[in-house]
Amino acid sequence: MNLIRILIAVVLFSTIYSDIHAGSLKGSVRFDGKPPKKKKLRMDADPVCGSAHSGPVFSESFKVNSDGDLADCLVWLRNVKYSGGVPKEPVVIDQKGCVYIPH
Repeated sequence: MNLIRILIAVVLFSTIYSDIHAGSLKGSVRFDGKPPKKKKLRMDADPVCGSAHSGPVFSESFKVNSDGDLADCLVWLRNVKYSGGVPKEPVVIDQKGCVYIPH
C-alpha cells in the first residue's frame, strides 16, 4: 500500500515538475557526409586585419569536428511560446583582428 502511494506521489510530482520546469532542450546536430573544405578569408584588405593574425584565418560559417558534430547551430522551434525573461548577463560580441567573436 505504501509503495502505491509513493509511486502515485512520484508520478504527480514529475508531472507538476515538468510543467513548471518546461523549457530545457538538449541535443546535437550532425553533418552526414564529407564536410566542405574550410574557406580561407582574405585579410589583406586592411593592414590592421592582416597584422593581427599570426597565421591564416578561416571562415566560421560552417564548423564541424572530426565526429561530424556541427558547432554554433541555430535550431528553430515552431509553435513554441517563450515565457522566460531576458538573460541577466549581457551578450558580448567583440571584433578582434577584423573577425567577430563569437561568430
